[in-house]
Amino acid sequence: MPKYEMVTYYKGNTIPNSHIHMYDPDNVNVACSVFRDLCKYIRGELKSDTELTTIQTIVGYGIEREELRDEILVQCMRQATNNPNPEATERVWLLLCLCIVAFQPSKLLYKYFVCFLRKNLQLEGKLRQYVQWCMDNCKNTKVSCRQYPPSSVEIAAMRRLGTIVCRFFFLDGRTKAIDVHPTDTASDAACKLAEKLGLRNLEGWAIYQSRPDGEEHVRAHDYLYDVIAAWELKQCKLGTTSSFPTLSRQRNSATLGSGENRFIFKRRLFRTTRELSQDPVEVNMLYAQAVYSVVKCDDFPVSEKVSLQLAGLQAQVALGDPKDKLDYYSDVDSYLPQRISRTRSEEQWVPIVAQAHRQYGTGRSELTAKVLYLSCVMQYPLYGTTMFHVTYRGYWSYGNSLILGVNCDGLMLIKPDDKFVLYEYRYQDVESIFLDPSDSFITVNLMRQQPDNSHKCFVFETPQKNEIGSLIISYCPALAGWITESEAPIRKERGGEEGVIARKREHCCSGVMVEGSFFLLSVCCA
Repeated sequence: MPKYEMVTYYKGNTIPNSHIHMYDPDNVNVACSVFRDLCKYIRGELKSDTELTTIQTIVGYGIEREELRDEILVQCMRQATNNPNPEATERVWLLLCLCIVAFQPSKLLYKYFVCFLRKNLQLEGKLRQYVQWCMDNCKNTKVSCRQYPPSSVEIAAMRRLGTIVCRFFFLDGRTKAIDVHPTDTASDAACKLAEKLGLRNLEGWAIYQSRPDGEEHVRAHDYLYDVIAAWELKQCKLGTTSSFPTLSRQRNSATLGSGENRFIFKRRLFRTTRELSQDPVEVNMLYAQAVYSVVKCDDFPVSEKVSLQLAGLQAQVALGDPKDKLDYYSDVDSYLPQRISRTRSEEQWVPIVAQAHRQYGTGRSELTAKVLYLSCVMQYPLYGTTMFHVTYRGYWSYGNSLILGVNCDGLMLIKPDDKFVLYEYRYQDVESIFLDPSDSFITVNLMRQQPDNSHKCFVFETPQKNEIGSLIISYCPALAGWITESEAPIRKERGGEEGVIARKREHCCSGVMVEGSFFLLSVCCA
């Protein structure tokens, strides 16, 4: 067969070998299987659900197996060259557009791929737009490729030559929608969001994903399209239909943000907890986060008197000067934490909140009321502390249910009922922190210079161990001597009480011995 025929459209369904020499025989078999699925896909022989799965499978192989990436691109280039069927050609280019934002051609293939694209710029209409998309995205400078194949939302958006419009939620209920490109990381999206909001300083702010099973920080280098794909994958495993995507009729984009899964933008790192920002936009957002922490989360040991003072300032922000009608104050739970509001009936609280508004809010501007609210909340020692509910796997008189607080200074052990701080350790007091790769355990070892009668090792159980570790590293990079969880060797662990006791023995012995079963998060912190 001449070389020219090997890079032009092939009518058959199978190939005897891969187009590119590969060292792994299994990858050769996969390449032949991919070509068979590719031919079925471009000929339109598949039902819509099967077609979606085929696209995701092909792109998924390229993400998972680096050796297959050039092979998949070459197969698509071949089937797009001199293809007599316009509809089949369009399908190939759609797949190419999805591949190029998921993974990049190798250095060897890159120049040939660019020449192929330039040659096809002579195409017209939608095909030319597909070619231009590949040209614009074939030199992605991101450190890593995507981690998940495209979601159905991304594929639908790409068919319309558009991107996904993501809606970001704020803690005061407001939302902002921005265009998110397939190669945009959380850091890129945060910059776009800050520009749209007019936020001058992005330091400390981050994007979170809120799911039915909890909330998680989206790391700066994570692709938002991967987060969306993970949402969809989890919903498919649960057997539920996706409720979050809706296609915009006004633009060639898909909008995302309604439903159980959503993106939240809020402050993650508090390095200067007692200083007010000079940026009014940041003050507004910090105020909303403070209200959320006081009223919804009840994060601070706020007394009834202080709670009413804060409620008066909050009412001034929401309503302006006091109102004569008490109906404006009927939603008591939006002003007071439930711990306090449940001590009286709603009928009793409404006039009390109205009186607090008159007493503490009258005559103050919106910005002044927000600043006063923030100034009051900032006086609490727990302000700026991120709290994680954990179970202490040890023996002491305080019970097993605890809150592990992480802030810019160190770690706190807090009682959940009254927010009393039991112990506080600065980062220089911490010798090492270990995350177990197979169980939900986090072990904190303290320096031996601590008093003899104090604990020197704490073992906590929490599903948020990685979130805790990531936050600690953000505050104290000196504790970043860790290996990735995928690199940690896995062995059979002892479970139950026996496993907990064994862990404490291993970590409390003289000298710090790190067994292969543990996920090393830190080394000695000077």
